[in-house]
Amino acid sequence: MVGIAASALIGGEALAVLSGLAPGNAELRGGLQPLESSLLAGFSLVVLALGMGGVLLRWDFHLPSGSRGPSTSHHAE
Repeated sequence: MVGIAASALIGGEALAVLSGLAPGNAELRGGLQPLESSLLAGFSLVVLALGMGGVLLRWDFHLPSGSRGPSTSHHAE
């Protein structure tokens, strides 16, 4: 997933530089607008997914070992 995020970020930056958007010399027009927008959206979604995965991983490591899922042991009273 990190590779996808890096590719989208680098691709978006390269497209902005090649099209003149990076220095502010040109407006985003024609077929470049959907491409640039989809690269930015893809990058944002991958970063969001990585963040959610990180939170879930941290949460998983901080749970006590006995509290994962429903209890399957039955204690006789």
